[in-house]
Amino acid sequence: MGFDELSTLLWQERGVLELLGFKLAEEHLILAAGHHAWLPRATAEVEQVVDLLAAADAKREAAVAELAAELGLGATPTLADLAEVAPEPWTELLAGHREAMLAHFAHIEQVSAANREILARRMAVTADALAYLGAQPGVGYQRDGTPPSARGDARLVNATA
Repeated sequence: MGFDELSTLLWQERGVLELLGFKLAEEHLILAAGHHAWLPRATAEVEQVVDLLAAADAKREAAVAELAAELGLGATPTLADLAEVAPEPWTELLAGHREAMLAHFAHIEQVSAANREILARRMAVTADALAYLGAQPGVGYQRDGTPPSARGDARLVNATA
């Protein structure tokens, strides 16, 4: 494994990070517009991209480990560590990959935080509305960790009897 192959994997991972940022931005627009019917689909698409990211991450980790062994570095050097020992032009190219990936991660965290904020506000509004109506949300777990479906609130009714 050489620097060329690692760079190719980093480009691929950057593409997946960009796609994740895009999917989270789509999810944000759906949340902000109140189109909740589309939320499960958008969330499923985000989860698919997260799976792609995990696969890309695993490939990159394997490539870094192999390259680190060839260079006599520790088992899991960072991209900055590799950039320090890489010959030119790889020093600058790896540093560029690192900066671009950091920017993608910052964008992903920003959009994720905005999505969580919208969801928290919507949940608070729903809880207030239910409280006004004198109803309890009926979600959440009991103190013993029993899930809501196991509470015994539901009753099976035999319509043929």
